Amino acid sequence: MEWNFFVSVTVQSDGVGVLPRKFTRFLISVEPESEDDTAESGIFDLQEETLSRYSETCPNAVVETSKVAKEEISVAWTSPSEGSGCIFIRATILETPDTWYMDDQNLGIKICQDSKAEADDQGQVLKKCCACEEAKYEVTFEGLWSRNTHPKA
Repeated sequence: MEWNFFVSVTVQSDGVGVLPRKFTRFLISVEPESEDDTAESGIFDLQEETLSRYSETCPNAVVETSKVAKEEISVAWTSPSEGSGCIFIRATILETPDTWYMDDQNLGIKICQDSKAEADDQGQVLKKCCACEEAKYEVTFEGLWSRNTHPKA
C-alpha cells in the first residue's frame, strides 16, 4: 500500500488591521520526527518559482527568491514512502529584521501515516469466489429487539 499523498502548504499573513501584514523572507522546512539520518521526510514542489526556491544551505527547505513583500506563499509537499514515520513541517517568517516568527503553534504541523487507513484496506477483489468449505459466522444484533417491537407471526 502506497502512503504517498500531496499536501499544499500555504503561509498567509493574518491581515489584522486596515492594511494586510506582509512578510519579506521565509523558510519552510520538513524534518522527520526520527533523528535517524536515513529517515525520509518527503519532497517539496515549488508552486511559485518567481517567489520561492529550494534552499542552498538547508536540505528539505524552501526559501524566498527576493525580499519583495508577500502576503502569501504556497508550496506542495509529497509524503515519504510508507513506514517512514511522522514528519514536521515548519515555517519561519520575517516581516522586518526586528520582527520575525518561528515555533509558533500556527507555523508548524506534525503529519503521521494513518494506521487506520492501513487497517481499513480490504485487499484485492477476488475475480472468482468458490464457497466450497464449511464456515461459521458470528452475528451481533444491536438495537431494540423485543416481543413487542418484533412479534412472532
